[in-house]
Amino acid sequence: MTSFAIIGLGKMGGNMARRLTRGGMRPVLFDQDAALTASLARELDCVAAASPTAAVTQSKAPRVVWLMLPSGKTTEDMIAQVA
Repeated sequence: MTSFAIIGLGKMGGNMARRLTRGGMRPVLFDQDAALTASLARELDCVAAASPTAAVTQSKAPRVVWLMLPSGKTTEDMIAQVA
């Protein structure tokens, strides 16, 4: 089974994590707000990552890294970081 990491747990990212867990997935979660990451990970019984890099490395290959971030430089910078 493909492993997922979700980076960006705002309204859309948090809801995507909830949908995936309802479907039987357990994504690795990261948000720049550590309290939000920890809270959602507890709620969904998922792994909370301490950094974007940790979110990727804590996901088993083959993996999908799902970015739910504002478009533009923020997303481009994150792609460069996790690639």
